[in-house]
Amino acid sequence: MNQLLINFKESKTINELSEVLDTGWQTYKDNALIYSGFTLAFTLLVWILSAIPFSSCLITPFYLAATYTAITRSETQKQLTIYDFLLIPKEKFNLIFITGSLSTLITFFGVILFIIPGIYFFASYLFVMPLSLEQDEQNTKAWELLEKSRKIFSENYQIILAATLIYLVLALLAVLSLGLGLFIVTPLIACINYQLYKKLKLQNVAL
Repeated sequence: MNQLLINFKESKTINELSEVLDTGWQTYKDNALIYSGFTLAFTLLVWILSAIPFSSCLITPFYLAATYTAITRSETQKQLTIYDFLLIPKEKFNLIFITGSLSTLITFFGVILFIIPGIYFFASYLFVMPLSLEQDEQNTKAWELLEKSRKIFSENYQIILAATLIYLVLALLAVLSLGLGLFIVTPLIACINYQLYKKLKLQNVAL
């Protein structure tokens, strides 16, 4: 039993994930107010548009794109403003909408069919939005990016599944706090996920 605990503590996956969590937390903490404020504003927008069927599904991809855009900009400037969230490349709007909607729908149906497929699809498509924002080729199809994200998961499933478990625990804790914690947890997860994506991308380049 003691040896099992030692192996767990010395696990490369645990050490790498710990590093990602620390970096992601620091990314969020440096601009916590603007990240959470933007999430609150988006939530209010969803509430205002709630009378329109599927409105939240239609605009959620753009919330994610805006958040990842701001996170990317935080690497070159210390303090973010609301303007940084609005710098989504206009030429990528269609790709962002299609990839975001497809990944959400597939994950949703996976959860309905059975919890395990839902978790698999959620983990597989964690990097769809960062990939969409980084995509330079004009004729890239949404399905190609979903497959690329799934391939990253297949090649790094241990650390990604561990991160997914942490995301789910954080989301559960946020819900248990009457939902108020979601204004912190949602952008925090995006910050952590971006750092995980960047780490795996650098590793693949090194290989």
